[in-house]
Amino acid sequence: MTDELQSTLEIYLQEHEKFFQMKTLILFPSKSAKLFKAREFRRLTDKLGKLADFSFSSHDLRRTYATNLSKIGVSAFIIQEQLGHSDIRVTMRYVNHDEADKHKIIKGVQLYS
Repeated sequence: MTDELQSTLEIYLQEHEKFFQMKTLILFPSKSAKLFKAREFRRLTDKLGKLADFSFSSHDLRRTYATNLSKIGVSAFIIQEQLGHSDIRVTMRYVNHDEADKHKIIKGVQLYS
């Protein structure tokens, strides 16, 4: 997240807090100024994907989050905890690296010192 985006989001949240008179700042409140339920969020992201004529789902956000954590070196066990998975094998399906990443990682491995 860039500094500019963070500043913009902070302003957005402050304005929303005043408008909705919320006790807790919520980035994307539902119509009733409450937290989105998972089903509502899925419906919204599916609708946005269709409107933009772009293949996108709310689950893509989880995959992207897990992949980005993995790329910066976060342990798979921490990612598992963040995603709320009880089985590490489920988490490992989310941790994606492209071919360039694989070559870079393998190239950096030293077998002998």
